[in-house]
Amino acid sequence: MLRNLKNYIYNQYPLLSVASNYFNVARDMRRFGIKLTPYGFKFMGPKELQNGLYEPDETKLIKSYLMESTVFVDIGANIGYYTCLARHAGLKVIAIEPLLYNLEYLYVNLETNGYYDVEVFPVGLAANPGMTTLFGPGSAASLIQDWAGISTKKRIVPLSTLDIIIGDRFAHEKLLFKVDVEGAEYEMLKGADKTLAAFPDSVWIVEIGLSGNHPDGLNPNFLKTFEKLWSHGYKAYTIGKDSKLVLQKDVLTWIKKSDSGGNFLFKKQA
Repeated sequence: MLRNLKNYIYNQYPLLSVASNYFNVARDMRRFGIKLTPYGFKFMGPKELQNGLYEPDETKLIKSYLMESTVFVDIGANIGYYTCLARHAGLKVIAIEPLLYNLEYLYVNLETNGYYDVEVFPVGLAANPGMTTLFGPGSAASLIQDWAGISTKKRIVPLSTLDIIIGDRFAHEKLLFKVDVEGAEYEMLKGADKTLAAFPDSVWIVEIGLSGNHPDGLNPNFLKTFEKLWSHGYKAYTIGKDSKLVLQKDVLTWIKKSDSGGNFLFKKQA
């Protein structure tokens, strides 16, 4: 009921949504403060990130691939945890994030560390450029309405495509992509065909949700997301201590059982 009331108030008085956003940023920034992480960069954000405890398997995997990459593309950069991790490792970094709340933190974290050369694109990614509605707050914000059951504080955000942002740059570079876009993975990849073809030795770490957060129960583009990357010659692997090759039959089994999905590694080398 409270959520419905918030939706009504923010729809009737959109400036209240903007004011609430700035209030929340200022309040949370005072609470978190800035701390040196175990990885060597300073960070403002939740303690789990400041203490280096966030997504341990994914962090370990990304750190390992940063050692053999030259460009890191952080799609759904949030407040900049992986962006700072990659920049501290000496890579060229592109951070893509549409949510104002997250961008305020991202800018502080980049400035605090002197990472002024990080390219920040305050946009969402889709199949085509334009504008759309971004729903929900914080890490649950999504281009999909009612993602995770939350659609308060909706706002209009610009859209671009990964092909436009990457363009013809980074020839002969080794790219590492991290994708966390809360259910919009397939639409983002539809705008990335040129990039997928231009960098055949790139590595992608992609969060792909199947159930739990999608308003339709199951993500209708779950299999299509894997097929998009498979069509460009990538192989999929689970992430964790027992990493395994993911085949189409595995994905179909997950869909049948309504498993929750997770983070996956896509690469062409075995």
